[in-house]
Amino acid sequence: DSTGVWGAWTNCGAGTCDAVIAENGQIEYYSSNRLGGVSRTYPRVDNIDKTVPSAINPGDVSGPAAFPNNTWVQSGGSAAWDWPDASDSGSGLEGYRIFWGSDPAGTNAVTQVSSDYATIIDSDGIYYLRAQTVDLTGNTSAWTDLYTVRLDGTDPVSLPTANGSTAWDSSTWFNTDTTLGLQTTDNLSGVNLSQFRIDGGSWISS
Repeated sequence: DSTGVWGAWTNCGAGTCDAVIAENGQIEYYSSNRLGGVSRTYPRVDNIDKTVPSAINPGDVSGPAAFPNNTWVQSGGSAAWDWPDASDSGSGLEGYRIFWGSDPAGTNAVTQVSSDYATIIDSDGIYYLRAQTVDLTGNTSAWTDLYTVRLDGTDPVSLPTANGSTAWDSSTWFNTDTTLGLQTTDNLSGVNLSQFRIDGGSWISS
């Protein structure tokens, strides 16, 4: 094995003799015939790699200033990220599989060589940048969440209410005291503040 310590002999009998090599190292085959003839061979295997490459550390990812990680922003635009090269101590690093999209568990089977990614963000939503490293043997790291972009360029919707109902307008007449209110919704970043004032007075938070 790779430690240089020989194991016990295994009797394969006559015919084909197979052995499974679980790690880099050398195996000795010994065979003899009924007349005492002996043959030995010492094939060596040094190209077994069962170790996954290093994953990308999210803390090492350099992201766009216009899109702080996991922070709501109002304006879209171009975005680019890069990170230090991953490493692989065995067969070597092949590259990276990158996922960009709205699925927080999304994956991608395409491998790229460069340690960067760029895109244009022009639609409201929450987007996830995820990555997996791949070595030349096909070993892969776990998928890693690198960055989250939150874009909300849509204003909240506010509807005035009268006695709890939005089914009215300024032409509606009432014959009793009326409670006016404001129904505000926002489907992305959420409502931060609602205010009202009466007859031009001071603003009051609801």
